[in-house]
Amino acid sequence: MADITVNNNSIEKNTEKKKKKKKTPRCSLDGCNKPQSIIVGNCKWCNQHFCNTHRLPESHCCMKLNDCKDSAFNINQNKLEKEKTVCRKVGII
Repeated sequence: MADITVNNNSIEKNTEKKKKKKKTPRCSLDGCNKPQSIIVGNCKWCNQHFCNTHRLPESHCCMKLNDCKDSAFNINQNKLEKEKTVCRKVGII
């Protein structure tokens, strides 16, 4: 049978690693301590992370809110222009 030796220092290090918990990321808005939303909580305009309540640019007073609105307007304008119907002129027989 093999002898097993235990080093006290390694046991202490293992228990310390188990005790440490990862901090959950929190909302970037001042005064809000809610956990950030993983998928939809990232603002692509200001590159910050927010909770479900503050995930929209309007709700966290995004610094680039005007850029966001302009982008949405242009996307909708292009979409409507593509759907525009053109009246065909049909010759009378």
